[in-house]
Amino acid sequence: AATLAYVSAEAGSKATAASQEKFVRAVFDCTTRGGRVHVTGIGKSGIVGRRLAASLASTGTPASFTHATEWAHGDLGVAAGATDLVIALSHSGTTAEVLAAANLLHQRGLPVYAITGAKPESEQVSPLEDLSDAALTYALPEGALEPLGGAPTCSIVAQEALVNAQPLVVPFWNWRCMRRCRHAANTPRVFAVSAAPTP
Repeated sequence: AATLAYVSAEAGSKATAASQEKFVRAVFDCTTRGGRVHVTGIGKSGIVGRRLAASLASTGTPASFTHATEWAHGDLGVAAGATDLVIALSHSGTTAEVLAAANLLHQRGLPVYAITGAKPESEQVSPLEDLSDAALTYALPEGALEPLGGAPTCSIVAQEALVNAQPLVVPFWNWRCMRRCRHAANTPRVFAVSAAPTP
């Protein structure tokens, strides 16, 4: 709960808001030109990425998730659009598979936008942030330790708070003038269940 509150507060800062605006605008411009958003990651960050792709799709944004290891095994073929872009997730910003995928996609001319944990001011930016066209970073509250020597817990809460809440998904509802009827068309089964009478 403390991590969620902290990340939500950080997301409201002026600097972070400017980064979010740039990030969201890039995705919006991509899709209005007929492009597709390719979300990629591995492990727990990959699971967050799947949810991000699903959330974007529900707003009418063409988006899909590809596991970072699959790009080099044939899936580069789906990233052929000149107006496509990539969102790569990695908490450390050093995940080998994600870096390899990002480099391959960059070589194809696709812009890469990173979602990654922020480094302390005393350290250099992560390799993923360094190679990306833009990055959206988040910080964990002081004292938020991952248990068992680094099992992803606080970092995943932070990613979820950033990408699947107010900062990234909600603007697409506003910019695409999403109304309840349009969302219902994109998620007919959800609305059919919610509209069913209670026994």
